[in-house]
Amino acid sequence: MVSTKKLRGVVHNIAHHATSSMSFYIHPHLSEHCRAAHVHRATVDLLNGTLAPRNEVVSTPLGLGMTELSETFSRICESAGIHTSALSEAEATFEFQQDGWPKWCWVRTRTRDGKELEAAVDPMGRKLKIVHGERPGSVESQSAEK
Repeated sequence: MVSTKKLRGVVHNIAHHATSSMSFYIHPHLSEHCRAAHVHRATVDLLNGTLAPRNEVVSTPLGLGMTELSETFSRICESAGIHTSALSEAEATFEFQQDGWPKWCWVRTRTRDGKELEAAVDPMGRKLKIVHGERPGSVESQSAEK
């Protein structure tokens, strides 16, 4: 069984990493991909390093970025003592601003036993409040209260 406390840390850490400049292959390539597809939001499957839910053809830099993000997710899980095989889903959804930088990143995981955890952060790494029962568009723009 996966520790809720440890998984919560993993979810927050990968969301923070995904919006940072450390994900340099993701930014600006994912926003450019979205712009070309006339959408402002995209989801990366963190277990497979692909766009979710469909497996679209992507540029080489974006493919490398999604692979790097997936590998970083696996390393963060491993350092927390969590095997990715214990997860049935893990995805990071980005919504982009006009300048191509993410407005927010929303990460959601589900364990094989049905436990779901999520976190959202803005580009500065601040936690955002999530309106539960809604999809990523309901991530509110203000920081979550402590």
